[in-house]
Amino acid sequence: MKIYENYRYRMLYISKQILNDQGLAEDAVQESFLYLAVNIHTIDTDILSPRTRNFIYLVTRHKSIDLLRKAKRDISISEEKLEYLAGSYKHVEEIILERDAYAHVLRSILNLPLIYRECLELNIVYELSAKKIALLMGISYETVKKRILRGKALLREKIDAGYR
Repeated sequence: MKIYENYRYRMLYISKQILNDQGLAEDAVQESFLYLAVNIHTIDTDILSPRTRNFIYLVTRHKSIDLLRKAKRDISISEEKLEYLAGSYKHVEEIILERDAYAHVLRSILNLPLIYRECLELNIVYELSAKKIALLMGISYETVKKRILRGKALLREKIDAGYR
């Protein structure tokens, strides 16, 4: 009960920054509280400690990102159905080539050093802005921009090397 009273508004704020949707943000906060309830033994007895606060915010971020992933999957499936129904579908070969290229990019991102991989994954895969990534990761906006630029340069090198 004390955790709810002390952290609910900040948790909602964090969630809303990631999801840009009040309803989804509330769902993420609810899932966070359910997770915290199940894992109450991992929380310090001092609920106002920085360690507890950071743990709660981290859980909220992860639950929000999970919901964002799910929402993006649902949207992409709906778009594919709409394209098919509208008759503007692509040839099977084009779809396979696009998916193969996308999978190659994702594999290349996973092979990058962690410092660049996190920023690029959030930027490219989850389409988060540099500002949102900075808030999510707790680092400066300029640092995120540099990591994205350097990560993209490394990614280009890896992709070019893969197609030679």
